[in-house]
Amino acid sequence: MYEPRTVSKAAYGCLSFSLILIFIVVANLAVVCVRWVWGVPTQQSFMSGLTIVFIFLGHFAADKILKLYGLSRSGVVIETRSRYPFNADGDDALDEVVEVRMSSGVFIFLVIGCFVMGLFLLASPWVMSKETGVMRWLGMGMGIFLLIGFVYYLWYRKTPLARVDTEGVTSYRNANAMRQVFVPWSDVQTCEFQTMYDTFGKPILIKPVLRGRNGEKLMEINLLHAPMAQQEKLAKFIKMRLPKPQVDPWEL
Repeated sequence: MYEPRTVSKAAYGCLSFSLILIFIVVANLAVVCVRWVWGVPTQQSFMSGLTIVFIFLGHFAADKILKLYGLSRSGVVIETRSRYPFNADGDDALDEVVEVRMSSGVFIFLVIGCFVMGLFLLASPWVMSKETGVMRWLGMGMGIFLLIGFVYYLWYRKTPLARVDTEGVTSYRNANAMRQVFVPWSDVQTCEFQTMYDTFGKPILIKPVLRGRNGEKLMEINLLHAPMAQQEKLAKFIKMRLPKPQVDPWEL
């Protein structure tokens, strides 16, 4: 099987860094032009906040450029599993419980980031000058929001992102849900595994999508901040419950 060529990580990093610098220069030139033509003032903190956006755009653009020349393995592979028609309860020998939790590194980063930035922005009305106007009160509002996020992460630090056992799956229904729900295996007919790969062909995310007997979406398990080893373990468990590698349309 032919595998596309890839560039070295050093070359990819240089390309991404060059594109990030280009985005920063273009954005600053645009700000200067707007300020010169229309006289609209721009806060320096606003441009600093866009740095994260430029970093994302730099990596995204670098991958797309490499893909045009066949030097990227990024993409999404979809695999569908279903239950056998005469094995509705799956493998009864399974007695393992798999829990997927947020990566400790991501958790520490979010907790410390929300706390420090929350306190910093909360002090905006006293730190910023009165000339900033409404911006300092917006900063205060953002600070309160981040501190609420800090409390939220501490409160739910022991709650797994997803839990699967012989009874079913417990997780958030989608990435925007705030409350976890339980889906029994008896309601699940198929599971669609969407595996995403980076530029070098390394899996970075597995997103299982549970569907019912009529094809309706029951749950889209979001494992974005979980270690890949735990994601693979959860996917393996679900595949053992739904061992059939493809769906026969005559059985739907």
